[in-house]
Amino acid sequence: MSQYTRLFEFLCDLIDIQIKKYVELAKLKVGEDAIINAALIYEEVNELLGFAEKLLKEIEANSKSDSMDMTIFDHVFEQVKFYVEQEYLRSYAEWLLIENNSKDTVYNRTKEQLLRLSEIKSFDDKGFSQPSTEIQQQCQHDSVQIVYSILNLAREVRKNPDMEFDDSIPHSKLNVLRRNATTRYVEFGNEIDKLHQHSEEFLQQSGLGVFDAELAYESALSKAKDHDLKLNTLFGRYKENKETASAPQSLALINKVDEENIMTEKKPSTEVSDKKGTFFSTSNLLFFGGIVLAAVIFVPRLLTHLKVNKL
Repeated sequence: MSQYTRLFEFLCDLIDIQIKKYVELAKLKVGEDAIINAALIYEEVNELLGFAEKLLKEIEANSKSDSMDMTIFDHVFEQVKFYVEQEYLRSYAEWLLIENNSKDTVYNRTKEQLLRLSEIKSFDDKGFSQPSTEIQQQCQHDSVQIVYSILNLAREVRKNPDMEFDDSIPHSKLNVLRRNATTRYVEFGNEIDKLHQHSEEFLQQSGLGVFDAELAYESALSKAKDHDLKLNTLFGRYKENKETASAPQSLALINKVDEENIMTEKKPSTEVSDKKGTFFSTSNLLFFGGIVLAAVIFVPRLLTHLKVNKL
C-alpha cells in the first residue's frame, strides 16, 4: 500500500469523526473536544474533503504506475497533520486541568492518529505544521484561545483554591479542582505556565477574533448528510480503483504444455515503513503521555464562569 493510499484511508477516517463531531457540538453546544465551534469544524470538513479529492485523483491517475509525484502528498499530509495537532493541543490542556482515566478521550484518539501519521511519513523533530488557509488560521487561533482559557483557570485556582464558582458546577468537580490546586497544578506548574505564556503571546500577536458563526442542529444534520454522501462517494471510487488496479492481468500463453499451470501474476504492494519518532520538536513544549478530560459540560461551564471568550 502506497503512502498516498494510506493517507487517503486515514483521511477518510478523520473526516467521518469530524462530521460526527460538528453534529454533536451543534446539538449539545459543547462536546468532548472542549468548546470548539461547530461551524468551524464544519468548515474544516469541507477542507478535508477537498484534500481527499486531490489524493484520490492522484491515486486514480497513477494506479498502474510504479512511482508517484509526492508534491501533492506532502502538501496534503502537512495540512491533515495540522488539524490533528490542533485537537491534540486542546486535549493536552484539558488533561493538565483534570486527569480522566477513560480510554475514550480526544487525547487518546489524537495520540493514536499522530502515531499513524508518523508511520505513513516520518516527521521527527519538525514541529507543528503551520496553517496554510484562512480556516486553518482560524482553527489555530481558537485552539490557542481554548488552551489559554483552560490554563488560565488552572493558574487562578492554584493561586486561590478557595475561589468561588457558580452553583451549577457540581461540588465533586470543584473538590477536584481545589485538590489539584495544591497538587497537580503545582506538579505540572512549569508546563502550565510555559504553555499559558506561549498562548498569551500568540493571542497578543494574532489579528483574529474568536470564530462566532452559528450552526443550528437541524442545519448540521442536513450538512452532515451531504458530507457523508461526498465521503462515501470518494471512498467508493477509491475501492473501485483499488479493485481494478489489483485485478488479474492476462498472460501470454508461451508454453501450451504448461498452459493449465500458468497463474496470473500480481505485483506485491509496497509497504512504506518510516521510523517512528517524537511528535514535536524540542523548540515546542514537550508533550508527554497521559489521559485527557472528556469535558462534555464541566470545562465549558468553568470557562464561562470566569467570563473568558466563549468559543
